[in-house]
Amino acid sequence: MTASASQSFTSSQSTGVRAVLLAAGKGSRMKGAVDDKILVPVEGKSSFRRSYEAFVATQIFDTIVIVYRDLEQREKLAGELSKSTAEGKHPTTRWVLGGSLRQDSVFAGLTTAGIDTEYVFIHDCARPLVRPEDIRTLFDSVIRDRSASLARPITDTIKRVNRRRTNFRNCQLREIDRRGCWSMETPQAFEYNLIFDAYQKARQEPTHYTDDTSIASAAGHKITLVEPSFPNPKITRPGDLALASFLVRNPDFNKDEPQ
Repeated sequence: MTASASQSFTSSQSTGVRAVLLAAGKGSRMKGAVDDKILVPVEGKSSFRRSYEAFVATQIFDTIVIVYRDLEQREKLAGELSKSTAEGKHPTTRWVLGGSLRQDSVFAGLTTAGIDTEYVFIHDCARPLVRPEDIRTLFDSVIRDRSASLARPITDTIKRVNRRRTNFRNCQLREIDRRGCWSMETPQAFEYNLIFDAYQKARQEPTHYTDDTSIASAAGHKITLVEPSFPNPKITRPGDLALASFLVRNPDFNKDEPQ
């Protein structure tokens, strides 16, 4: 890429900078409270639409790849795109069917993004409160360091229990030193060849990875951590929808929000 990051924010989309939006998750921990957690309105907009509009607002991306679960969901996601009020030029949209595991879905998205991709951002649409300014900061970091992720230092006291337990009465607790511990978020951004090669290696192994930095780290790459400017919780359980709605009503979140 010849243009600097700051130049790309005020000009047209940067060629070869792409995003993979993951929408294919089953949401089993919602326990049937909703049909599809990323399509449930959060203060008037679905999590999917909020995620999409945050990426469009940066004016960085020339293409957005949407990884969907099935044809019925794809039709609904397309309907959400038609409602988008994000200002500026919208990127090209590409669609790809997801896999049974998250890493299968990401690999499908990476393949669909294409080998002419220079940088790729991978984002879980169950995190609808990602802010455009944090995506821009991540863009600066990935250009400089090749791998970067939104993440947050852990401030809670952390305990470990025997993972083989089926209940948690009378547990023997072991404390984990939280110093240096971070909670990973998305988007996670990479030089395309770096993460594509790392995924190809991971596909030859039996390990199931839960995020993209784990796969990059397993391939020997270092990651730059970027702390977000605003809470970016993942919608996993029914109560998380109420939390997301509360945060959306915060004036600091809505200052640049398209209406």
